[in-house]
Amino acid sequence: MSNANPNEDWAEPVQPSALPPQNYPAGQIPLPPVQGEPTPGVEEPRYGQYAADGAPQYGANYGPAYGMPPAPPVYSVPRPGVIPLRPLNLGDILAGAFNAVRANPAAMIGLPLLITAIAAILGALLGRLFAPGVDNWFQNLVTTGGANDFWYPGDMNLAPTFGVGLTSLFAGPIITGLLTTAISQSILGNKLSVREVWDRARPRIGTLIAWTLLSTLALGVLAFLLALLVAALAIGAGVATTDGLGALIAIPLVFALIGGFIWLVTKLIFVPVIIVLENASIGEAIRRSWTLSRGMFWRILGIYLLSTFLIGTLTSIIGTPLGLLSVAGGGAGFVFSILSSLITTTLSSIFMAGVLSLLYVDARMRKEGLGQTLAAAAQNVGGL
Repeated sequence: MSNANPNEDWAEPVQPSALPPQNYPAGQIPLPPVQGEPTPGVEEPRYGQYAADGAPQYGANYGPAYGMPPAPPVYSVPRPGVIPLRPLNLGDILAGAFNAVRANPAAMIGLPLLITAIAAILGALLGRLFAPGVDNWFQNLVTTGGANDFWYPGDMNLAPTFGVGLTSLFAGPIITGLLTTAISQSILGNKLSVREVWDRARPRIGTLIAWTLLSTLALGVLAFLLALLVAALAIGAGVATTDGLGALIAIPLVFALIGGFIWLVTKLIFVPVIIVLENASIGEAIRRSWTLSRGMFWRILGIYLLSTFLIGTLTSIIGTPLGLLSVAGGGAGFVFSILSSLITTTLSSIFMAGVLSLLYVDARMRKEGLGQTLAAAAQNVGGL
């Protein structure tokens, strides 16, 4: 280090205008003032105010105050398709059922309409083929119960309606399988063609038809046994007498059996969806639906009943005029019967299949964390 005067070492890098007027000991010369600092003697802006140049001063920010926790981070819920990938509410389910139709109208409307039309035509032809037997059976049934000609005029033609109901028993499972497949892919943002939907659902249609026939037969047997039980209780307790003890026993029992029936149907409501999406047998689907609906009975029942009421109201408004015209008989009645069945069945099938599929997805999101699995699957080609 040089032995020169220290003041001479500082003299060169420091500007003369920045030096203070008095002399300071060596090594203690203050640094020049920082550019932009307020001049001494001039009033500075108060805490939270703005400076003359418009820049906010310390304390004028909009962040959390000292000692307050920061705001939690905002996470966006992925939505690759018709619903957000999180547990769903009622609005999500109803809107998702309609959005699925908009996302893939060819598969959601075209296929059900085609199958329903085929079933309606075949059912009407089948009804006309067996019309005399059906009409005679129904006429004997209502006249035995005391009905008069006002309730059953001679020109009524119920056979086409009966035939359409019979063929719809087989068409319904096919439509359910197709719609469930299309909706499951719409959740992921995938739009399948009509051929792709058919190819994916076709292997499960046989199992769906078997489940429909089995459940229909079981419900018929339960209804028959219920009627026998009520009749036995009424006769055994002496309903015909004036004490009315039979009614006091039979009526609560009927309500209890109806409640048990509703509970059983709700517990098994996911069976068709599980058959299609999880490639399960009937037995496996029954056990899976029973487990998946555990703890969610009232939620599932409430949403399903509300959805049934909404679509029932809509189809009644549309289909009632056509249904009244279908009993007129002749060729006109035949055409109106087909149209009525075609419109009401297609609308109800599409909407209820959407609600049922989304209820299934919601149950799995709540119980199994399916939302994360779907979010990952939405990045790839695949399904549920």
